[in-house]
Amino acid sequence: MLKSMRYASVGDLKKVLSNYLNDAKLKPDFVEYAKGVVGEDEDWIARTYDYVKQYVEYVPDPDGMELFIAPWVMMERVREETAAGDCDDIALFTASLFRVTGHQSRILIIATGSQGLDHAVAEVFNPKINEWVMVDPSAKNVPLGWYERHSERVIVE
Repeated sequence: MLKSMRYASVGDLKKVLSNYLNDAKLKPDFVEYAKGVVGEDEDWIARTYDYVKQYVEYVPDPDGMELFIAPWVMMERVREETAAGDCDDIALFTASLFRVTGHQSRILIIATGSQGLDHAVAEVFNPKINEWVMVDPSAKNVPLGWYERHSERVIVE
């Protein structure tokens, strides 16, 4: 499922991302796929980050449009070796992989500069350290767990 909007508001973005994030658990094929990606050992966060970074290419949405790619559609594109999306698509895919395998996850829409809320990242709760870990496979030169306090952010759960 691919959804597009012209000039999506933060409220629109939050609603669509939340719906897809919560609907992913209703897709048995996606749940089984996610179990294979995330795994069950202590390196599950790093493995998922590396997997998404390797198999999903960052491509910006067309000017004036906001496209949304459902996690199960992104899964099919990974299998076909055609997976690409912008930061919200990659954050949604990443957070969904974590969520359907039983890990607390969410999406943050953050302000990275003076342009307002302009970037989306996944966050997952790591019970081993009792903290939320930022997972941003869409960004170049940003390591796993990179975290910067943002003056403006919206949480999507």
